[in-house]
Amino acid sequence: MAPVMAQVMAPVMAPVMARALATLAQVLALLVLGTAAQVQAAADPAKVLRVELRGAESTLDPARASDVYSGALVQAIYESPLAYDYAARPLQLVPALLEQLPVSPDGGRTWPLALRSGLQFAPDPVFGPQQTRAITADDLRYSLERLKDAQVQSPFRWLWTEHLARITVQDRLHLTLILQTPDPQFLPMLALAACAVVPREIAGRSADALGGHPVGSGPYLLAQWQHGSHFSLLANPRYRARRTASGRPIPAIGRVEVQVIDEPQSAWLSFRRGELDLLWLQDVLAPVALASVDATFRVDRMPNPVLNYFTFNVRDADWGGMQAGRVALRRAVLMAIDDQAYVREVREGQAQALDWPVPPGLPGAWPGYHGVLGFDPAAARSLLDQFAYRVCQPATGLRCRPDGRQLTLRVAGRANSMGRSEIEFLRRALAAIGVQLVQQPLQVADYIKSARACQLQFSRADWFADLPRADDFFQLLSARKVGTVNYSCFDDVTWDAQFAQAVQMQDAPARQAAYARLARQAELLGVWKPSHASVRNTLVRARVRDFQAHPFYWSVWQYLDLDP
Repeated sequence: MAPVMAQVMAPVMAPVMARALATLAQVLALLVLGTAAQVQAAADPAKVLRVELRGAESTLDPARASDVYSGALVQAIYESPLAYDYAARPLQLVPALLEQLPVSPDGGRTWPLALRSGLQFAPDPVFGPQQTRAITADDLRYSLERLKDAQVQSPFRWLWTEHLARITVQDRLHLTLILQTPDPQFLPMLALAACAVVPREIAGRSADALGGHPVGSGPYLLAQWQHGSHFSLLANPRYRARRTASGRPIPAIGRVEVQVIDEPQSAWLSFRRGELDLLWLQDVLAPVALASVDATFRVDRMPNPVLNYFTFNVRDADWGGMQAGRVALRRAVLMAIDDQAYVREVREGQAQALDWPVPPGLPGAWPGYHGVLGFDPAAARSLLDQFAYRVCQPATGLRCRPDGRQLTLRVAGRANSMGRSEIEFLRRALAAIGVQLVQQPLQVADYIKSARACQLQFSRADWFADLPRADDFFQLLSARKVGTVNYSCFDDVTWDAQFAQAVQMQDAPARQAAYARLARQAELLGVWKPSHASVRNTLVRARVRDFQAHPFYWSVWQYLDLDP
């Protein structure tokens, strides 16, 4: 997935009339398939779950969706080869489209896959008089190969450039994935929403046909859609039969009404009026909302699988380079930042400070790891003195470079309320060591563009995990990711070689030790500083049963039930 801030893909809007006709056709298909619905789907049509998204979707094509809002809808409409057990902690993979978890016969280079028999796409007129058709191994091959199609422009093309080599189909239910190099940790990639099976009858029409006409095999189908405003999802009558351990059908709720509410205050008021059953609580409202908990709702709290970190562009003319003085300069700035205070003052306490790049709750997390760039402004000032970054303005305490120029740091900040709070926090932190902050306010799209082009000096970046693997975070410093997610623009041949070796290690303790060496090296070079993982607060109406937030699922609607 792109960084959390990268929720900016161009919106996809099908013509209003075409969308209305498609919606009508889907509803008619449900009527035609009423008998099948009673057999395969036991969702109660009288149960309606009301939820919100904090932003507009960009597309409903799983190959193109990389923001959390699109992802929430995609996860309800489509299904991937593997999934995560909703209730299991630590995270546990389970078969979804596949009959069983694949096992590699050769240490991770070859992965044979076997589809479940009887899988069908959701009803849609595109399939002709039968309104649906069976899902085959060739459908999954086609869906995965779409990710490397240049016309599709999938942000998940890296699955092919870095992992997959080819796919062979044996028969209607069996296919084999062959990787470029052995990867014993490959399986979580098959749980990505981008790997969901899609029908070529629609996807083959154009690069983004699915974006305006989504048809999958997941628990829900799209019945009504008003871009950026409202969605109605109905239980899919052709969804494979599933039940919980207690015997409840999945899904149990017949309809999900999704409202897009981009203002946190408006969403909070809607929840308080009883118009929403679930609310993703933003930091700015957390103190008020958490103090208002009563018998009508509860709070579910979970650390997000998101790394927030401070980073330099090590290619910058004034702050980059690996000379001892430049490394000391960057380390001094990072040591001036108090991450615990940042969590209190900027994130309203709704985050957890950390030193290790992998957030808590994920494989590879290390709560006891201690970085070398802890909060120590006195040591930071001493380091600057040592390398001739002297105080040149005694009245203000500001410093100059050895060549006499003012020591200023251009800090990229988001143009929103939290971004403004962050800039003021950093301004005070830098002033304490004599560095003057120069603000560079940017909209999200401009921030991403500038970071990828190595045009920033310093910023707080964030990364929402695609996978429950430590390398998903360490890749942020990989040279091959410069121009995409490596905002540090760090390029070190030795570091990259050690990283490549660590990824292929099958022994978990040895792999963790290798990652520790990589983390320490990045800190000592002043490249970045892991800062914190945000907390996801969800307010849950009392009538909602079985809710718990999941690290990799933004929509868990299929697993819920409602009291009468």
